[in-house]
Amino acid sequence: MAPEGLHYVPDVVTPIQEAALLVQFAVLSPQPMPIRGRLTRRRVHPFGWAYHPTNKQVTQVAPMPDSLVALCHTCCECCAMDNAFQQATVT
Repeated sequence: MAPEGLHYVPDVVTPIQEAALLVQFAVLSPQPMPIRGRLTRRRVHPFGWAYHPTNKQVTQVAPMPDSLVALCHTCCECCAMDNAFQQATVT
């Protein structure tokens, strides 16, 4: 049973779109995410906005690439949501 609010849509990303996203993500330089003053093994690359847990600040960073904007738009269409994504994090 899926949690309330979770919508699974099979094949929302085509294999061609997936391959293109993976090529774009391969050139990113994700950095370790600090939590409670320690660097974790989780590496992230934020777009739009980034949260900095050490000083509890949110700063504006590079905007989402068009491919991520398109993916967010597709996801919103599948879930009947407004396309209001301003931030994405690649892990």
